[in-house]
Amino acid sequence: MFEEKKIRDLLLDEEKVEDLVRKYYSDIYKYCFFHLGNKETAQDITQDVFLKFLKSLDTYREYGKLKNYLYVVAKNTIKDFFRKRYETIDELETEIS
Repeated sequence: MFEEKKIRDLLLDEEKVEDLVRKYYSDIYKYCFFHLGNKETAQDITQDVFLKFLKSLDTYREYGKLKNYLYVVAKNTIKDFFRKRYETIDELETEIS
């Protein structure tokens, strides 16, 4: 319960948000780069991961380590990226034919 309150307090303190991003950014970026192989895309996805986390703080429940949760968000964000990319390719191929 204490950790949950601590996480929610992030919304009220900009410095705490910056500390959280600094603490986990490198690990999440490396994970994204490993799966994407592109520096710029990995940076964009990493930023999206932290934005998604901050937007969902009001519904976030602490069940394990925050870092693991961020990895799950990163995995899902990468899946969404590839899904959208392939949908766009399919649409272009349909238009061409």
